[in-house]
Amino acid sequence: MSPSGNVARGPGRRYMLARQARMQKRIESTHRELILDLVRRPAEHPTADAVFMHARASVPTISLTTVYRNLRRLVADGRLRERMFGGVSRFDAHLEDHGMSSCADAVPPA
Repeated sequence: MSPSGNVARGPGRRYMLARQARMQKRIESTHRELILDLVRRPAEHPTADAVFMHARASVPTISLTTVYRNLRRLVADGRLRERMFGGVSRFDAHLEDHGMSSCADAVPPA
């Protein structure tokens, strides 16, 4: 560490940056798992706003942007599906067809 309190350039700085990146990844992964768990819980298919409100109960500092980003990633990874119900995007953790009439009427978002 330099006399000013900053981490010096070189291996020490690279170590700190790598450590920060690992910590950020861990936080993102934790948020993603929380969001996936919240979508799996209810019998209905929650909106992003509903997921956000429930997530805030567990993680008061989570942002709506974080919820949307993780929902989109979970959909892209095939762990959730997104459906439009009456013009509102909702998320479903049941990837197979499960016979709900509202699910049969839902369409994938464009």
